[in-house]
Amino acid sequence: MQFQFNAALYPDSSGVYLMKDDLGKVIYVGKAKSLKKRLSSYFQDLSSRGNINVDKIKALVGSIRDIETISTNNEREAVLLENELIKLHQPQYNSRLKDDKSFPFVMITCEEPCPRIQIIRGVHLYSPKNLFFGPYTDKGSVVQILKVLRKIFPYCTCSSEIPKKKRKPCLYYHMGQCLAPCSGMDDADIVKNYRANIKNIILFLRGNYKELLGRLQTEMNDASKAMDFERAAAVRDKITALDKMFRPQSVISFDYPDMDTITLAKNDDELIIVVMEIRDGRLIGKIPFVFDITSNINPDEELLGNFLMGYYNTDKTAFPARVILNKPVDDLDLVTELLAKNSKGKIESVIVAEKDDQYQSLVDIGRKNAFFLLHKRKLNRDLATFDHQDALQQLAEDLDLVHAPAVVEGYDISNIQGKFASGSKVCFKDGKPHKSEYRRFRIKSSDTPDDVRMIAEVIQRRFSRVVEGRDKAPDLIIIDGGRGQLNAALKQLTSLGLDHLSIIGLAKKEEEIYMPGRDEPIVLQKDSKSLQILQQVRDESHRFAQKYHHELKAKEIDELDDALRKIDGIGDNRAVQLRKHFKTLDAIKAATLEELEVILKSKKAAKAVHDCLRER
Repeated sequence: MQFQFNAALYPDSSGVYLMKDDLGKVIYVGKAKSLKKRLSSYFQDLSSRGNINVDKIKALVGSIRDIETISTNNEREAVLLENELIKLHQPQYNSRLKDDKSFPFVMITCEEPCPRIQIIRGVHLYSPKNLFFGPYTDKGSVVQILKVLRKIFPYCTCSSEIPKKKRKPCLYYHMGQCLAPCSGMDDADIVKNYRANIKNIILFLRGNYKELLGRLQTEMNDASKAMDFERAAAVRDKITALDKMFRPQSVISFDYPDMDTITLAKNDDELIIVVMEIRDGRLIGKIPFVFDITSNINPDEELLGNFLMGYYNTDKTAFPARVILNKPVDDLDLVTELLAKNSKGKIESVIVAEKDDQYQSLVDIGRKNAFFLLHKRKLNRDLATFDHQDALQQLAEDLDLVHAPAVVEGYDISNIQGKFASGSKVCFKDGKPHKSEYRRFRIKSSDTPDDVRMIAEVIQRRFSRVVEGRDKAPDLIIIDGGRGQLNAALKQLTSLGLDHLSIIGLAKKEEEIYMPGRDEPIVLQKDSKSLQILQQVRDESHRFAQKYHHELKAKEIDELDDALRKIDGIGDNRAVQLRKHFKTLDAIKAATLEELEVILKSKKAAKAVHDCLRER
């Protein structure tokens, strides 16, 4: 029986409404400044709402059999109540986390004299007086980090509280990975040193690297002054080990306060929110949250606001000073007020990044990561449901191949103005990625942006191995590019006596397929299975080439930073300033003393860089 809506039955006040189906199940929870006006909007001409989810709203309205409302004193209370009710009921038409399992957290048992460290799931199952760090999406990475930390700051991972009664230390003590407080809880020095290790680990997990390294530096200096050189050397080794852990993390800017950037991206099925944690100027964490929006009717502004309320809740232990968003949220002032309250004033501001402002580049990084993850998840879903054999057979017919290509290889080039140039080979067997056959190439032949010459080098190096009998040839070769790239690859195959191999070029802009001996490219239908499998190979080769390109770039940046940090007066901040302005070590060497002074704003530091690099 169709639900008959009567606006007179609902209050003109702020509150929350629960829509129910014929079984009494809650299928949607929403909030409103005016319950009467908001509910009336569902039963009027939906086109006037200008909402892109009109079809989903119609489906929701058709399922409603009852609406329950809860009035609140103000909109702030409505926001909080809505969040709790969504968690409680998990309604069909509200967005939901795709993965129902709880994320792993690191827990430190702070109520105990000698706290233990454990990886747990389900924070609500443990005492709120403990410290929790997370959520983390990759448990394996957390395990590896804690393993390294345990070697630097030994700690206990026992499953039960450390007994006060003295007992023999376990194997971890003899391995140097625990101070064995269980062997001497009455020993003040053991307890003091153990708790100092826990404090240092807490600083690390919170991202307070400057403070942590500052503490250790002071400890090392004090030990040296006291002529306790063995202790000073041990602390020095800890500083060195920590520096190796920090270095792979991207330096954003040491001028920024601690902040999180929150970026949202979506397709028809999923919405992804990526949280990037920036602490002490370094990107220390990237946490993606995936939501199922197949039935969702909420606009992005509301979804993002609800996420912020849930993520920065009162149970969280570490908060940034700023939260930077790539999209606006409903009632930004209210969201800022609630987050400040939840964080006890630690979150000072919530900012929506504007075009060309200082946060735009950070937001762009998050957006690229979000869209890449969306693409990867969609590709995996497509691969799981795709009829590969049928597609390969269709591909053979469209390209006039003798038989369906069981082994397909894709090639691509990635570079920036010739710098960090790299090539990739990916391999698909029976239509699916065969990663053990992936290969990557550091380009040697060109330091200028010449994709044609670079693809020729990659093909020559790869197929020389075929001629030598060290590798097998594929059934089909796909070159990412047009006529120029295809001709360069074909020329290399001909010189190697392999011009009988099937090869095509796939130009991305119009998805044109170039083939040897044909003047005009082939253009397949957009929904063609043949084109889809070619796109999968081409996109994967592009992703793999980009990944290696970024690794090469990061390695050169690390080497440049290492060279600069060895110069007196050049720390992390000045090293980043030089790298950002000059890009390469050769450019810094070629710079005049005056140019260096302008960038470093210090004659002494500029002279140190100028003199040191000129001596090399």
